[in-house]
Amino acid sequence: MKHLLRNSIAALLTLSLCLALISCGQKSEPLTLPFAAEDVSAAEVFFRENHADWQKKQLTDAQDIQLLWEKVNSLPIQKENTYDSFAEPENPREISFRFYLENENYSWLLAYDPLGVKAGALYPSELENATPYFTRADVPALWDLFDVPAVAAVPDELPFAQ
Repeated sequence: MKHLLRNSIAALLTLSLCLALISCGQKSEPLTLPFAAEDVSAAEVFFRENHADWQKKQLTDAQDIQLLWEKVNSLPIQKENTYDSFAEPENPREISFRFYLENENYSWLLAYDPLGVKAGALYPSELENATPYFTRADVPALWDLFDVPAVAAVPDELPFAQ
């Protein structure tokens, strides 16, 4: 009986170690924006919590744009959803970004869809109809970084029309 118990414990420990090593193998890499902060003439941050109306902050100050670019450019991402389960957020916090590029008469979009508490999918504009990136970063917290007034967002101006 002791031998069976010892073998069972050893098998469970081995299985636990294997599972831990497999989950550690899922590496995150930073999101890399396809433009430099200096290329951005303005940015908009859209936010809503718990399915309320969308709000918008317009960023035109070079320091604010630089800070947003740095934060978004360093978000840890994975290209596959490796998270087994998510705790459904009680107050889903959604956020999207639009970067206006100065010399290209073009804007670059990034939308965040909350999948759980501090877990979500990121949809860059060049990935329409493609697989999103996944992150465990608290992306909606970026809304609070900017001390500019928020205004109601018009539905037509929302990235990826909601």
